Amino acid sequence: MRMRLGRTEGMERDRNGSEGRWIEAAKQLLSGAMSAVVARTCCAPLERVKLELILNRKRGGWKVFRNVVKAEGVMGLWKGNLLNIARTAPFKAINFYSFEVFKNHFLKKNDAEEMNGPQRFVAGAGAGITAVSLCFPLDMIRTRLLVEGGYARYGGFRNAVVDIFKSEGPKAFYIGITPALISLGMSGAVFYGVYDMLKLRHLHNNGKQGKGSGGRKALEMGPAYTLLYGAMAGVAAEFTVYPLEVIRRRLQLQSIHGLSASQSSRLVNMGRMFVQVVQAEGLIGLYSGVMPTAIQVMPSAALSYFTYEAMKYAINA
Repeated sequence: MRMRLGRTEGMERDRNGSEGRWIEAAKQLLSGAMSAVVARTCCAPLERVKLELILNRKRGGWKVFRNVVKAEGVMGLWKGNLLNIARTAPFKAINFYSFEVFKNHFLKKNDAEEMNGPQRFVAGAGAGITAVSLCFPLDMIRTRLLVEGGYARYGGFRNAVVDIFKSEGPKAFYIGITPALISLGMSGAVFYGVYDMLKLRHLHNNGKQGKGSGGRKALEMGPAYTLLYGAMAGVAAEFTVYPLEVIRRRLQLQSIHGLSASQSSRLVNMGRMFVQVVQAEGLIGLYSGVMPTAIQVMPSAALSYFTYEAMKYAINA
């Protein structure tokens, strides 16, 4: 009888533990998704200007801003924002959650309270690669729609999916994924590495010990420092990988100009696209739109990480 009761209690503990892990994962995913909703909605005008500069090869951020408002009204600055949220909410959710998974793996493996420097960068890179692998098709479709004449050609998200699939095949949804994996892997490594180092140094200097990215410990820094360190980490990551971002966007547009997905993968690789951009626009072309991007990234990264930490704190994740 005792053995049966012991087995029943053990099964109950396992079930409760499994449910607890699922609930914890759901809380972290929700926190990541909400960080994207807040950050992207607040920074949508800057994102629109940045993409106009990259995709349509225009110059002058303020001029682009005025032209968009003149042609489409103020709400034109939020054009594509719902699609952007639909893309970035799952991306951010998976990104933040993946980082926590990698972080917990390192802490458990080494029986440590904190990750060391290399582990932070590996965890950040792994999080970026995981998220982009799962969410890349949404980014590709958004790029096609926001290029000049994109909405006129496709009519909307659903039609774009059907049209691209029929005319170019499923491989088209992953055009440019190689530079994206490299870019966002590096970006994740720099972003999480820099943010965690800044945060831990702040907490240690102020006599507050705590693990890497916990919401409660992060908010002990106060909103100002959480926003500041998020902005600094975001800018560091963006400047590190920006040329790859330009190459990735340009690769995604190749098939619009008469190349199929298979042709694009053979003929327009990263090296050739790099040469094309430099020959046509000079080295400055690799940083086309970098200033509005930097202006956008600072509040976006700050709001993103602050919202994530605040949500985790609010729902006790």
